Amino acid sequence: MLTFIRKFFSTLVQKLGRVTTGHNFIGEIDGLRFLAILPVVFHHFSDRIFRITGINTPFEEKMSLTVANGHIGVYLFFAISGFILSLPFGRHSINAGPEVSLKKYFIRRLTRLEPPYLLIMTFFFFVLIIVKHQDFFELLPHYIASLFYAHRLIYGEWSPLNPPSWTLEVEIQFYILVPFLTIFYFSIKKLWARRSLLIGLMLAKILVHNLTTVLDGFDLTLPYVYEFFLVGILLADIYIVDWKDGVPRSKIFDYITVISIITLFSTWTWEKNLTWKFVFIFSLFMTIYGCFRSIAINRFFRNPWISSIGGMCYSIYLIHLALAEFFTMAFRRIIELYDYPVAYFVGIILFLPFLFFCSVIFFLMIEKPCMDANWPQKLSTRFKSVFAR
Repeated sequence: MLTFIRKFFSTLVQKLGRVTTGHNFIGEIDGLRFLAILPVVFHHFSDRIFRITGINTPFEEKMSLTVANGHIGVYLFFAISGFILSLPFGRHSINAGPEVSLKKYFIRRLTRLEPPYLLIMTFFFFVLIIVKHQDFFELLPHYIASLFYAHRLIYGEWSPLNPPSWTLEVEIQFYILVPFLTIFYFSIKKLWARRSLLIGLMLAKILVHNLTTVLDGFDLTLPYVYEFFLVGILLADIYIVDWKDGVPRSKIFDYITVISIITLFSTWTWEKNLTWKFVFIFSLFMTIYGCFRSIAINRFFRNPWISSIGGMCYSIYLIHLALAEFFTMAFRRIIELYDYPVAYFVGIILFLPFLFFCSVIFFLMIEKPCMDANWPQKLSTRFKSVFAR
């Protein structure tokens, strides 16, 4: 029996491996995606628990606010996107790597990300109409705006179909700009000049945001959060130039990375505080930098299970909020019997396996097939063969 279980999980983790194009798989990145998605799940599950139990003591309030910092995982996702998307453009400019076809770049973004997104948003659209009895014609404009990643721009708020999709709207805005941004950035041949420019843009954004209200109207759009993407571009530059012969690792970075992660999730503030914003952006940089430079922490993030779960973070992100809503509704009568801390800890222990199971199904059936860059051609060939009979 134990042999069967061991073989089952060994086979499962292999199946969960992502299909990548271009250069070699970077295990640390999927490990960091694990670090990013987990607190987001904790945060949104906590929201649904305390809406049922309420917050009754100062300890419970402090606990709920601490868990609410899970939204920081989104900023880590932004930095990871900056790293991954700028990497091929930097390799071409710096190391004479393969030229990136903009046509293939945009088609790849479309075929890789759109099918799971369109499917889940359409599913939620009909769920809200059929189960929640929302008006079809009232919800339809929100559905259309969401499909085109424009809900925040049009309505000034997140989509009622799937509120976390606001981050995907920001990601799309960055996807469109990143080829032109990175081509310009890596065209600056003097290392100190381009890195100084990037750091200057990050610091300028923080200063402007904290000293004026000019960015307040851009809440939850790219101009409001672009410094996190720039962190990723800076790290891609370091990866290409400084680590071209391999990443030098040291045990000291195990301690530095742990401190950076703790600082990252404990120093965020919504207040306009320059000191803490500078500390936060530096902690974000050092978390990713230390993940590469460390030994034990690096080994942890490259663990097949950690990187595999991180690798299916897009599936988890698309469905986790709806599943948390369903889970807490299904067990509402039991949750009401307990205070927030007990309900949350017991609930999250039960919810995580449920979320993992659903995410694996969605990933293997929907997302992973879209990772094959040739899936549109294969699908077209299959249809042609069917109709040719």
